Amino acid sequence: MIRENQKWLNYAMVLIDMLVISLSLAISWWMRFKTTIFGPIGGHLPIQSYLFFLIFVVIPVYIILYFSFGLYKPRRTYRTIFSEANQIIKVNIVAFVVLVAILFVLNQPDFSRIMLFL
Repeated sequence: MIRENQKWLNYAMVLIDMLVISLSLAISWWMRFKTTIFGPIGGHLPIQSYLFFLIFVVIPVYIILYFSFGLYKPRRTYRTIFSEANQIIKVNIVAFVVLVAILFVLNQPDFSRIMLFL
């Protein structure tokens, strides 16, 4: 019973992570291209390009990295909350580097790296 509930909890965590990643990208797109917080607004790719990249690259990269760094293991396997926070920071740094590398390989110079960093 506990293992079955843990399985459903893991599914819920993955779905919540996907939602948070999507909302984060939408908010960072708005901050980068609809405000002047990060400098003047120049020409930029349409939101559809970013959504395509989000669905087919960003979300899978993050979910795979979360699994590989063990963030979906049961809570009882972590010693402290600081070790989990440390893992989350590591995942985000690695994911940023991986996403920038993917953009380099795909030859996408117009894609905003600042937006990915946000």
